[in-house]
Amino acid sequence: MIIKDIKRIIQLTKLKGHTKLTIVFIPGFWAVLIYRFGSFFTHLNLPIIKQLGLIVYIPFKILIEILWGISISRKAQIGPGFFINHFGCIFIHSNVKIGKNCVISQEVTIGVKGAEPNDKAPQIGDNVRIGPGAKIMGPIKIGNNCIIGANAVVVKSFNRNSVIGGIPGKVIRKKL
Repeated sequence: MIIKDIKRIIQLTKLKGHTKLTIVFIPGFWAVLIYRFGSFFTHLNLPIIKQLGLIVYIPFKILIEILWGISISRKAQIGPGFFINHFGCIFIHSNVKIGKNCVISQEVTIGVKGAEPNDKAPQIGDNVRIGPGAKIMGPIKIGNNCIIGANAVVVKSFNRNSVIGGIPGKVIRKKL
């Protein structure tokens, strides 16, 4: 999956004409790389290797949180082609499910409404763009090919091909 993430970063940031080494300067790349590493060891069925992997993972996760303010739970389910456009104040809960080719901007929260440990988190479809400052909370579903506008607060489900904005979030228009 990390190869698909890298290809997506190159596609979206227009690094094609530059050296591919430039990708190492993108904080979102490191956050996704560390998430993929932690997720791999979380789902590994070899207890000793799993524990060793998580021991290595935790300091890097903390470093990503301190340096760039990006917190992605290793238990979240995130599809290939995931891209964090800008760093800073990004939180993704452990129960979140995100489809392929999702793009997230800065100051985005995707999580639960309450503080109960079994609270349900959002399920986000494929090819969704989430604008700066958006908050997506609760047991909701966001369909494929949606755009969630800047500072939208989304607490209910929306069908595919929708442009969502406002507080509370509502369909601004349908995508063609």
